[in-house]
Order: sequence, then structure tokens, then C-alpha cells
Amino acid sequence: MNESSAKTSDAAVFVGAGYAWGKNVALGYIATILAIFTAYVRAAGKIAGAPNEFLGPMAKQHRMLVCLYSVVVPRSCQILHLGDFDMGCVITVLRTFNRIARALK
Repeated sequence: MNESSAKTSDAAVFVGAGYAWGKNVALGYIATILAIFTAYVRAAGKIAGAPNEFLGPMAKQHRMLVCLYSVVVPRSCQILHLGDFDMGCVITVLRTFNRIARALK
């Protein structure tokens, strides 16, 4: 799977989750934007010369787990919400920016 199709599938899952998880479509779109932004921050750091690190709490492997979780686990059993995912992405972006800045000093 190439990078653009992975981003397309992320978008489909998170927008769909916005509809499925309580019909909160805005959080689904925000989750999509943040997931893609998180990936591009890491990629921009790599291009600038920083090491390619996958930091949590919502690094690539964590986002993929959430995608799988949102598809497999029934709504009545879900404990993770898109708001939690969005905050995790914001924390990940801040940590990644910090790590990139230290690596490029």
C-alpha cells in the first residue's frame, strides 16, 4: 500500500467513525486531518534531517490500531472516543516537533 492510499483509507475510517460513533461528524473530520498532519510532520522532519521516529501516543502504529479497533469492536463496547484520538494526535505532533527541533540543533 502506498502512502497516498494509506491516507485515503485513514480518511475513510475516521470520517466513517465520526458517523458511526454518535454521529459526531466534525470529530471524524478533525481526526482525519490530525492523523494526516501527524504523518506529514514526521515526514517533514525526516526530510529536514531528523531521525525517522514514530513517537506516541498516536504514532503510525497507534493510529492503525485505532483504525482496526474502530472497525472490529462493536459501538457498545468501545471505550475510546474520537475526542481522545484527537488529543492523542495533538500530543504526538507536539512531541514530534520537539524531537525534530532537538535533532536539528
